Amino acid sequence: MAWIEGVQKRPKKISHEKEWDRQYALQGFLEEDRARAELFKFLRNNLSITAELLMGVKLFPYQHILCKTNMETDFALNIISRGGGKSWVAAVLIGLHALMNPGVKIGILSSSFKQAKRIFQYLEDIAEKPEAQLFRDCITKVEHRNDEWVMQIGRSKVHALPLGDATRLRGYRFNCIVIDELL
Repeated sequence: MAWIEGVQKRPKKISHEKEWDRQYALQGFLEEDRARAELFKFLRNNLSITAELLMGVKLFPYQHILCKTNMETDFALNIISRGGGKSWVAAVLIGLHALMNPGVKIGILSSSFKQAKRIFQYLEDIAEKPEAQLFRDCITKVEHRNDEWVMQIGRSKVHALPLGDATRLRGYRFNCIVIDELL
């Protein structure tokens, strides 16, 4: 799987082995702010553990790679075969992205509203699982309107909209856009 490095503003790259060693070497009492920061770094670097802990879903290795690649790049084009779980992985990715980036606006767009709603429905299905209590507690509002579905996850918002001829999208601004079945 090849991908092109984006222009994200991140700290210098640290190999995962060095990060594990650094976190493993932490000893003694940590102040609450430092403990929160270290936990966030750990969860951000281990999306499979994060997805299982918060959302109650287990990712296959290729799904972990897809989520990690999409979280670390500005642009990602995923070409996955039929039955490969594209929409479900997109829902998991959207949930993780909304949780890890407070205040982000995410748009789920598709040529038909039915397909955009399907990804949104997968996100709702994940939240309804008993193992996803932590994720469900972060969801503050869900609205199903005729032409738009909205979910608020903490300070982040997820919008499902039909792409159509794009005239209905005027005025929307998103930090992250998931376009399903682009062609």
